[in-house]
Amino acid sequence: MKFFGPNRPHNLMTVGFSEFNDRQYAVYDDRKVSEPLAINKLDGVSNVAILHYDDTINTLYVTDKGSRSWH
Repeated sequence: MKFFGPNRPHNLMTVGFSEFNDRQYAVYDDRKVSEPLAINKLDGVSNVAILHYDDTINTLYVTDKGSRSWH
């Protein structure tokens, strides 16, 4: 789970797997976590995703161990 920073203080992002084993991410408002704001597919890779937020440029990176690409 990652926090989106000062511009979006109530947004959280999670990464996991769908029922079809595709990696997906979901964005939530921490004041109402029962309903996601968005759920989207990342890719079909089976590695666990790692989130990194760079607050100096307000960018959230998604990668995995051993990967050479960023999403």
